[in-house]
Amino acid sequence: MQHWQTEFEQHPFQTTWKALLTEVLHLTADDRTVKTTVQALVRLKKVVNYLQTIMSSTDVELIPKSLWDSFNFQSYSCLKEVKKYVSNGDVVHLEASNTHLDKFLSYLKPYSTRAHTITQVPVSTAHPNGIQAEEEFADLSQQIKNNSLLFYFSIAMMSVVMIITSIESLSVWPLTLKFAKYEDNVAMLIGMLIKLPFIIPFILLAIFASSRSNEYVRLEQDNANKDMSAKLDPSHTLC
Repeated sequence: MQHWQTEFEQHPFQTTWKALLTEVLHLTADDRTVKTTVQALVRLKKVVNYLQTIMSSTDVELIPKSLWDSFNFQSYSCLKEVKKYVSNGDVVHLEASNTHLDKFLSYLKPYSTRAHTITQVPVSTAHPNGIQAEEEFADLSQQIKNNSLLFYFSIAMMSVVMIITSIESLSVWPLTLKFAKYEDNVAMLIGMLIKLPFIIPFILLAIFASSRSNEYVRLEQDNANKDMSAKLDPSHTLC
């Protein structure tokens, strides 16, 4: 079956895939505070790594030759979307790239000779610390989620405090609610100063949560880049 292997190694898909690997490796988010962009980018890197891992464990003689054209088409389409993202920074291109890779994955995964193993330990099995890297990815994602919830909680509590401290009178029966009115700007300023001791703790909490979330997003993206670099090691190339 040497002829089959040779055709695989010389297929145009090889050039397209390696170009995609290189492009994704150097891909970064222009604004790391935009979580939708960062998450789409991190997911893109993970899927590329996952596909690379599957291909490294796949016996090419089991794959119909016609599928390599489909692999090439999806890889090329993904590459075009990645380049468009680099050009204009629109997250819609990252989402489209992920869609093309999903189709690629659906084509390839049934032919993997170690699909069950890869499914259990995806993305990072190509380097010695693969399992540890996966745990780090999961931990960072959870930390981002926790800090996002903490941020929104702080904003909600600030709103609650502002409403409560603005109430002048409240009657349960009949139910009446009257908010304080300020006669002039000075009175309004004094009212705001009175509220500050109750609001400042939540402001500081929101700032802390936002800062920590941005830090974890940066670490998640850096880890994805390191994992991508491992996949470009010569010992893990396709040919």
